Amino acid sequence: MPMRLNVMVTSGGRILNFTARAVKDPKLPECAVSKDEASKLAHAYTGRTVQGAVLIAQKVKDYGWRPVWMMGVESGDVFIDAVTGNQIPRGNVASY
Repeated sequence: MPMRLNVMVTSGGRILNFTARAVKDPKLPECAVSKDEASKLAHAYTGRTVQGAVLIAQKVKDYGWRPVWMMGVESGDVFIDAVTGNQIPRGNVASY
């Protein structure tokens, strides 16, 4: 069984990409930013309404594995570091 499964689905419901990898569970720092705080930060960073949130373990360029809030906003997704509250640029989020 794969340890990491990544499925990308378009807003129309079509599967865009699917990957499965056998990776050991990463050690993550403790989360300090709640879902509500991340929602407020995402709104502050984008000026857009937050439509959903998911806490994920994500590999971030120059930082390794981090707990990250993936926030759905009107124009796409915003990534918020769940430890620092900083916005993570899309190009710094690993894609598989």
